[in-house]
Amino acid sequence: MRKLTYTNLVNGLSAEFSSESKTMHLDLKNFDGCSSGASAVTYRPVEFDGQRTISANLTARTIVVPVQFTGTENGRHSRKAALAVWEKLLKVFVPLHEGWLVWSDGMNSRRIKCRAAETPQISEVLPFLFSASFSLVADFPYWEDCSEHSLEVSASADTVTVSNACGLAVPFCVDIPSGGSQPLIYSRTADKRISFAISPGSGCTVDTRECTVTLSDGTLANNLLTVDSDFFRLSPGANEIQALGVGSGSNPAVIRWRDLYMGVN
Repeated sequence: MRKLTYTNLVNGLSAEFSSESKTMHLDLKNFDGCSSGASAVTYRPVEFDGQRTISANLTARTIVVPVQFTGTENGRHSRKAALAVWEKLLKVFVPLHEGWLVWSDGMNSRRIKCRAAETPQISEVLPFLFSASFSLVADFPYWEDCSEHSLEVSASADTVTVSNACGLAVPFCVDIPSGGSQPLIYSRTADKRISFAISPGSGCTVDTRECTVTLSDGTLANNLLTVDSDFFRLSPGANEIQALGVGSGSNPAVIRWRDLYMGVN
């Protein structure tokens, strides 16, 4: 069984459709989980000898979710009950509200952050059975694994190897505990770094997808970054990462990342 679950991040409402459900049915024949749009264009000027990317553009992906639904009232299918289901769906798929679309095939679960582009039209394909196609736009056009990899990093001059096996450059997070004052995350593989100064009593999280440094109290701290900082990503294969000033052996920093995918099927 394959199913899709969409959860609205603004109001917390969700809807689930599956390939085997008769009341909330996912139309697999018309669902394209590998829709075009997952592309990236980068600009590496010759004056930097092509060694540094100064701009990048990700083309948003559009995912069309074709569904069929009905409703029951007192044990019987009815038009009134079906339209009540539609009213609930409209509260889930709200235009411009971001949400997580989660795909599951019984063994693997992948998700993508997206938003409804518009309110679709519905049509009655059979008595009491309606169909609709929700068009969802994902600005970051890759599906990601619902489960997360993690690796502890101690505050030493030693390097750790982070293995990225998904074949795509992936963003990552580093959770830095309190105790350090000059955190430095350095990739020997890419020769890129993220460094900044914080008070010893403050922990923080570095997020290279959102390009942010957030203190443990929720304060955005990008203003503390050094000018040579670069929110780099984990390249496919082995990444030699060094961390300095990020905690102690008993309270290490943690690198977290998720595998990325071009699509689902």
